[in-house]
Amino acid sequence: QESRGLGDVYKRQQYNIKQGFFIDDRNAIHRKYKIVKFFKVMDWISVVCICIIFAILSMFTYLPAGAAAFIIIFLTAAVFILKNAFLKERIRQWLKWRDDYVAVELDPHLESTIQHYRPWDKNKIIKAIVLWVIFIVVVFILCYATEDVCLAENPIHFSTKWSRSYDKDPCGGPAPCHVYLTLTNETYNSIMVIFHSMKYKSPIVKYDVVSSLNSSSYRYVTLAQQYHYSNMERPRYLYYAKLSGLTPNTTYYFIAGDSGVSNSFSVEKKFRTAPNDSSPFLFVTGGDMGATAEVSKLNAEVAKHEVLFAAIGGDFTYIDGFRTCYRRWDWWLDAWDKVITPTGYSVPLVMAIGNHEAGGYDLKKTDVPYFLHYFVHEPLVSSNPRDLSTYHTHLIGNESILIALDSGITTDPDGAQAKWLDQQLSLHSDRKNKYALYHVPLYPSIRLENDPHSKRVRNAWGPIFDKHNLKIGFENHDHGYKRSKLLKNNTIVSTDGTLYIGDGAWGIKRSGQQERWYLQKSKEETFIALVSVSDSETRVDAINQESVIFDSVVCSNRTCIDSSMRAY
Repeated sequence: QESRGLGDVYKRQQYNIKQGFFIDDRNAIHRKYKIVKFFKVMDWISVVCICIIFAILSMFTYLPAGAAAFIIIFLTAAVFILKNAFLKERIRQWLKWRDDYVAVELDPHLESTIQHYRPWDKNKIIKAIVLWVIFIVVVFILCYATEDVCLAENPIHFSTKWSRSYDKDPCGGPAPCHVYLTLTNETYNSIMVIFHSMKYKSPIVKYDVVSSLNSSSYRYVTLAQQYHYSNMERPRYLYYAKLSGLTPNTTYYFIAGDSGVSNSFSVEKKFRTAPNDSSPFLFVTGGDMGATAEVSKLNAEVAKHEVLFAAIGGDFTYIDGFRTCYRRWDWWLDAWDKVITPTGYSVPLVMAIGNHEAGGYDLKKTDVPYFLHYFVHEPLVSSNPRDLSTYHTHLIGNESILIALDSGITTDPDGAQAKWLDQQLSLHSDRKNKYALYHVPLYPSIRLENDPHSKRVRNAWGPIFDKHNLKIGFENHDHGYKRSKLLKNNTIVSTDGTLYIGDGAWGIKRSGQQERWYLQKSKEETFIALVSVSDSETRVDAINQESVIFDSVVCSNRTCIDSSMRAY
């Protein structure tokens, strides 16, 4: 140190001061050393970040896993590593101009670490290459294993393209895998038969008023429209056949398949058309199902009753727009296939869309996989079922009408839909039993009264319901039971009001029921609602999974009476 001379020391210190290097400060040197260590750690943080990025990308990317992995990994790695290496080299050059005698005096180990740090030496390059090769292989495996993730809820369900490849294809055989019914506008003389299968050359539905053991014995045949659902991992063809010219209140037997393949026909099912007079009928309603054990129990409860149809107000499978979650719909359709009445009838469906079919509100129809294709209530007007409306009317008997609505999922509840609703209720003003089915409640039991989605539909539809004396609005979405007081113009009335029953707990319930000015009763309970309609009254019984009727209300003579026989 003495041999250097004071002049040299002074010049070096002055240079360092001009450059901003205050090397005579012990804390400053340690801070600079920590910066070097920080960028070493950043290398590994970069690796972790890239892993997280790949985990997210693999859930949503439609690229092959290998291509996605290699393209993104090299671009991301280059940015992180080259940037960090450049900064580390700059720091090393920055630090080496300090006075050697000060560094040694302060911390000899620090001097050695900083002086001998070489980001590009041979051993480190080899080590880095080996680590990155291992990393690429691991990421490729992870991307392949997690490609096309399905993540559904109620209950939580997770699958990947790889895991689903081991599932048996339910539609791989010659016969249809799913055969079910939906109601048309004129429920007394027509019905929709929908079935899924492999590709058929001549898809048809054969039907008759008598049962048959031979597929060639049915007197009536209807050709089905075909749609290829090409976005699925396995080929799936959907077929739609409208059976028209039926006799009201009559039993029909039917099979579906390919006319050119004898073993392609489904097992025989039967349905009953609605009456076209004032004959009584029974239907079931509810919503918010999922794939819980409670759903199976409540489905079994439905099968104990001779219901004419089921009106379900949304949130069936909770796939939230994941196109990869088609197996949840297969499960749902398999479960519904077991809902057979005591006398052997299949139960047709009236479906209203919920937010968990699409994954939100105010979405495009292209954002909704499966639901719009699986459940149509009229023949196709184009090559794509998605072009059909998400709101529709169903006439039952000569006194009842049921209108299914879209609560702002793919269609604004105001505007064209509200205008259509007003027109439909005006057109059928002579029908005294007017019912509406939809997802989001006008009067919620758990969410806030002024929840933006509830407020939106209340402002759009409430005045129309009041204008046309809607008898009952069947609501869902809140996952609990509620029955409102008679309401009109957003106030309680004793007559000529609308009763609102909900709030969607066909398998899923939640706590948090609130005392509200408009509620007559609310309860944390899974349930279905059996609706019995006759010439003189409409009776609604709320039944839980233990087959207990825990609430009942009868509406007639412009008012309603609850189970304690008190008018309100």
